[in-house]
Amino acid sequence: MIHRDSPTIELKMTLDTFLRKRKEDILKPFVKFCPFHPILITIFSFITGLFCIVFCFYQFQILALLSWFMNRFLDGLDGVVARVRKQESALGAYVDILSDFTIYGWIPISLACEATWENQTSNSLWLLLAILESLYFVNSASLFYLAAILEQRQTGKLKTNEMTHITMCEALVGGTETFVFYSLMIALPCFYLPFLFLLFALLVFFTIIQRLWWAVHML
Repeated sequence: MIHRDSPTIELKMTLDTFLRKRKEDILKPFVKFCPFHPILITIFSFITGLFCIVFCFYQFQILALLSWFMNRFLDGLDGVVARVRKQESALGAYVDILSDFTIYGWIPISLACEATWENQTSNSLWLLLAILESLYFVNSASLFYLAAILEQRQTGKLKTNEMTHITMCEALVGGTETFVFYSLMIALPCFYLPFLFLLFALLVFFTIIQRLWWAVHML
């Protein structure tokens, strides 16, 4: 019997969870070659993300894709460095999430602008972009308010031993899925953008419903 005032978290092995553990093993050898503090690595990651946004806007597809890959590499490295060197901090996690969500929000906007430059856009593309960005907003509120509740009830990170600084209640769309979709958005011609925006918006919507369903039954 689960009491509503004491929820427990059952973390399912999603693709993102599985690959996060593999990523940890892959990136650990790079730690000894990295002289920088984790927060500085996060700043480097943010800068490469900004380059990606600019390259998308000016239709430099290859450079945009390389910048995106570097952004994701550094975003993974900062956490590994912090954990290996015992330099984890609330500030570092906060800066990291701000960096991630800024880049996540602006890349689709930049790509839509690129499509406008090529005269391959229509009102439908901007409508799909608006829907996608609004779902990002709802998904972020869902994720972090739920995390705050779980931490308040002491059923969060300390109990689940997660790699992230706070509890990330697992759902369909995570970092891995975002990486794949954004890579496709950048690499494929603008013709595919409406389809990718729509498909990813549907997946994010399903993710929101997943967490809401979990909350209804567990809180």
